[in-house]
Amino acid sequence: MIRISKATEYAIILLLRLSYNNKPVSLNYIVRKNHLPYKYLEKIVNLLKKSKLVKSVEGAKGGYYLARPPQDISIKNILDAVETNKALVNCLTGRCKYELNCQHKNIWIKLQKIISREFDSINLDNLR
Repeated sequence: MIRISKATEYAIILLLRLSYNNKPVSLNYIVRKNHLPYKYLEKIVNLLKKSKLVKSVEGAKGGYYLARPPQDISIKNILDAVETNKALVNCLTGRCKYELNCQHKNIWIKLQKIISREFDSINLDNLR
């Protein structure tokens, strides 16, 4: 089974929370409602902003909101925003010392493409 990282898990939780609101939501509110660590979530929301998945408004009624509709934000978009190592196995990172002689690399490439397509087909709207 593939394991989703805490960063991706928290990013999905945060984005789902934003998808339920038609107005900006404060990070403090999301932290309280979901019992998430503030500093870690702050790093994640900055990655999501950098990837143009969320926007922010400053001020008393400020907070974060989705930069586009939930149906236009896929799990693959989220993974691309928060994950540093997106390869399914080391063989696909270009850092494997056996890469040139790997008998299984084509299998890993095919599997990664299948998984990537699936993650691209699932959006926030599907998860609500």
